[in-house]
Amino acid sequence: MAAAFALAAAALPASAHPVSADSAQDTDRVSGAVNLDSKITFSGSENYGGALDDSFKAVARTRDGGYVAVGYSWAASTDPAWGHVASTNNYAYSDGLVVKFNADMGVEWAQNFGGTGTDVLFDVDVLENGTIVAAGQSFLAEKVGNAVNASGWVLMIDPDDPSLFKEIFPGGSKGDYLQAVCAMEDNEFVVLGYSASSDAGDWENSTGTTCGLAISYDSEGEVNWAVANNIGGSAGLT
Repeated sequence: MAAAFALAAAALPASAHPVSADSAQDTDRVSGAVNLDSKITFSGSENYGGALDDSFKAVARTRDGGYVAVGYSWAASTDPAWGHVASTNNYAYSDGLVVKFNADMGVEWAQNFGGTGTDVLFDVDVLENGTIVAAGQSFLAEKVGNAVNASGWVLMIDPDDPSLFKEIFPGGSKGDYLQAVCAMEDNEFVVLGYSASSDAGDWENSTGTTCGLAISYDSEGEVNWAVANNIGGSAGLT
């Protein structure tokens, strides 16, 4: 049985990146800009998805008072419409999925991202300039930079046109994974996850184990710094 996305009535804490039909009215009193951190609620529910399993993993408020949700999809959808790249093996793999909603819960656009392997987006945030930044994992059939197989995955997406995007694949050959993204000042951002690779290039991991990973990017998606650290091992806990 196929599972579809569901946006249900809820009252969420600010830390959960909630958004609502009332969000366009929820503005900063000083600047007049949309307050991305305020606690709000949304009412009503709707299912979204295609013929196979789909899932939303995270949601963030956008600068226009709407919101964006990310996750994965195992098949194409017609309403809202998105495609499916990873369909060459009988829908055996998922695509990363990004859906942009307006303040009234109407779908502005929906776009699948990824290659022929399994791709999943786990978190999303929005930069000061409105750019949508999503983080997850992509299985690369061919090497991109130092990354191959299970790689960290970052998407920087134009909120008005999802065909304008940048992909970043931080990782090496042993397995890397991004679980969280946080927007910073000056359109910079930080992603968090783990790395088992000793050949990633942007960071060092000589432990032979999986390490916690933090990467800082500038507004162009270039690395400011990257650190992989086995904190438990360093503290004698493993």
